Amino acid sequence: MALTAVVQQVIRGLGGEDYRVVKATGDASYPTGGYAVTPALFGFNAFATDGLGTGLPPTLGFYDVFSDLVTTPYSIINPANGNLQLIVTATNVEVANGVSETGYTVLLGAWGH
Repeated sequence: MALTAVVQQVIRGLGGEDYRVVKATGDASYPTGGYAVTPALFGFNAFATDGLGTGLPPTLGFYDVFSDLVTTPYSIINPANGNLQLIVTATNVEVANGVSETGYTVLLGAWGH
């Protein structure tokens, strides 16, 4: 499944790139490995490039996790795939596949165009 998002803030940058903050909400079936965070989630066609000439965002660091708006689960950026992975606070293990996370909300930010 997928996160849903509502844009909370837009900061206009130079060179046609914007920084957007979205309020993202989980869905009824959490996927193992985490939620994919795509440019479309922010209303972008693409994330800003990494500045190294590759034309691609880095796997880790192309978006920011500002705040989990609930205490459990908490989120991390999965370094292997860049997904937003949810972790059960009490056990520090990933939320089980298929668990409903409709009550999960987080603020995310990213540069893109």
